[in-house]
Amino acid sequence: MKRNSLLLGMLAMGLLILSACGSKSTKIAVPKDAMFVMHINSKSLSGKLSWDEIKKSEFFQKGFDKTTDSFAKQLMENPASSGMNTDGDFYVFVKKQGKGGYAGVSGGVKDAAAFEKFVAKITNNAAVGKTGSYKSANITNGPAIVWGNEQFSIINDVPLGAMNGMSGFGGGMSELYKFPTDSLKVFGQVTLDLSGDASIGSDKRFNEMLTTVGDMHFWISGEQYLNGIAGSMLGMMKINDILQGNISTATLNFENGKITVVSKGYVNEKLADLAKKYPSKPISDDLYNRIPSTNVAAAFAFNYPPEGLKEFIKLMGVDGLANGFLDKAGYSIDEFVKANKGDILVAVTDFAVKSETKTIGGGDGMEPYTYTNKTPDAKYLFAASINDRAAFDKLIVTLQGQLGEAGSIPGINYQLDKNWFVAGNDQTYNTKFLGGASTKQAWAEQLKGATGGGFVDIQKFIKGGKEAVTDSLSMESLVISEKFWQDIFFKSEGFKDGASQGYFEINLIDKTTNSLKQLNTYLNKLAAVEEKRKASYSMYDGNAVISDTAVVAPPAVENK
Repeated sequence: MKRNSLLLGMLAMGLLILSACGSKSTKIAVPKDAMFVMHINSKSLSGKLSWDEIKKSEFFQKGFDKTTDSFAKQLMENPASSGMNTDGDFYVFVKKQGKGGYAGVSGGVKDAAAFEKFVAKITNNAAVGKTGSYKSANITNGPAIVWGNEQFSIINDVPLGAMNGMSGFGGGMSELYKFPTDSLKVFGQVTLDLSGDASIGSDKRFNEMLTTVGDMHFWISGEQYLNGIAGSMLGMMKINDILQGNISTATLNFENGKITVVSKGYVNEKLADLAKKYPSKPISDDLYNRIPSTNVAAAFAFNYPPEGLKEFIKLMGVDGLANGFLDKAGYSIDEFVKANKGDILVAVTDFAVKSETKTIGGGDGMEPYTYTNKTPDAKYLFAASINDRAAFDKLIVTLQGQLGEAGSIPGINYQLDKNWFVAGNDQTYNTKFLGGASTKQAWAEQLKGATGGGFVDIQKFIKGGKEAVTDSLSMESLVISEKFWQDIFFKSEGFKDGASQGYFEINLIDKTTNSLKQLNTYLNKLAAVEEKRKASYSMYDGNAVISDTAVVAPPAVENK
């Protein structure tokens, strides 16, 4: 049964992600209080990568050739033969339920007879019973499969523990609760019966997410997620007040030459008022251009309002605890707010692989052994804007007093003036940053107007990796990757229209082809390299010596 449960999961997910054209369902079989939801826009996905294209791939062909089951082959040839409505959309979700939880997959049924045949095959011909007005497979241990003439639901147990209330040293994780299959069937029935306010389709934020053009949509309820994990612990710090009503959404889209994610973070009225009263400020180009090198491998900057941080700590109900802790060190939250202006920058530049020759041994008449070690090398820089120099000086003295020698990092030095604190592993770069070095960073244009953002030059890390590898197959994989990946941008656009706005972008070298099709080709090329690697590890007499790309038999030893 375990084997068939695994087969069920693999086939179901494959059918969901790689199904043919679809359109959004007016009835969404997902509970409103789900902590996580993934929506798969099958119409959009299949328009960018068809099932026929997938069937031509090397990894699909290898899987198909190894499959001996005729029914499985039929499904691989034509997913619609499962009886699922591959013209519709699918939803994957996780829900906290009482002491436990469950995960579900819901979608449409196009041919009920074919779907029943599909269920019979993957459950070793389990008997079909009734759960409410729906059919269900009588599986002793495993997921519950419930279906009707229009929709199906697959429900699997997901044990979720909760933190007990702290009482002395008595706090800890409660015992994980597991639901029997009969309960899972009922959850499947309830899922298919969802309508009106009970369905997540009644939430206007969820529908707004679905109207955002994309191939996949993701929904996370902060309130449901953390309540499910931390339970009553949250109430002790007023975190319930902060998390209530908070929702994060993300829309993933495979565009030509790039993969994008548009995100939104909806918060409750208390946090919304806080964000409006203490807004983050856009990062200026001047900050990025202070980085004293054009050879930037990665950079990240953001602005936060120190006064807003203080009010947030109060809202959490931990201001007394924080002040008590700082008071022992002779500091306070108010002094931190006075010291800081709220701009933070982290940068990694001049990334390379450094060769270092070392010699060991040589004692007791033995010849010394010399070898070359290749290690990553880069310049690191951290900067924070200063609001009040005297208050910031006190912050540094306080930190040094609390951390002592443990707070010092070998090779890292710091400097500061009235506007900036900067630390890094190159004193010259620190000095240039404080001097207002104006090094035009072309990539910073992409982050203009953002309250926080970052850039990663994937090419620089791949090229550095090429300098470090020694075997030809690893080099081949890196060359394939070098021709595929370009860079990453991500940014926060602040709080507006009732939500925080975010954007994430992965750029590819080829700008003319949709990224899903490119990703399919890229993974196939890597799979081909992996097949070469497996072939190179052929064994000889149970003993082997690994060479560059092959495993060779050890040399014969002559008996004397």
